[in-house]
Amino acid sequence: GEEYLFRQDWGEQLVGKHRPVVVMCDTKLETLSVLEGIPDHYSPGQVVWTPDGNGVLGVAWLHEPRRLGLIYCTNRVGYIFHLTLGGVFTLLSGDDQAVRSPKFNPDGEYLVWLERPAGGGHHAAHRLMAYKWPPSPQVRIAWNYS
Repeated sequence: GEEYLFRQDWGEQLVGKHRPVVVMCDTKLETLSVLEGIPDHYSPGQVVWTPDGNGVLGVAWLHEPRRLGLIYCTNRVGYIFHLTLGGVFTLLSGDDQAVRSPKFNPDGEYLVWLERPAGGGHHAAHRLMAYKWPPSPQVRIAWNYS
């Protein structure tokens, strides 16, 4: 009996969604596989492939202190992350920021995203951030899943 167990979800149009995962679809082999390496205290989203195809980038939202809606609460803490296909997870953006919409420029030389201080009013002004790609060996936080 876990039918009455409370599990916090992401609310709004994501009711019932508790812990998203990143899934890779291999169209040649017709297989699906969950990419491993994202720590349990993050929910990933807005994922894009790296230009070389050896990893993905996206936004990682913290589960604590609570999971407010992701659609309309653009002021919640999040991080831009990089995950290699080998399971190495790295945070690329700073603390106490609300981030969204990571994309690569057409030649794959820069990763860009929107960022603003976390908290404050919903949909406040964002900065356009640019990050030289591939990243330098100096990383903030990395986990090796394997």
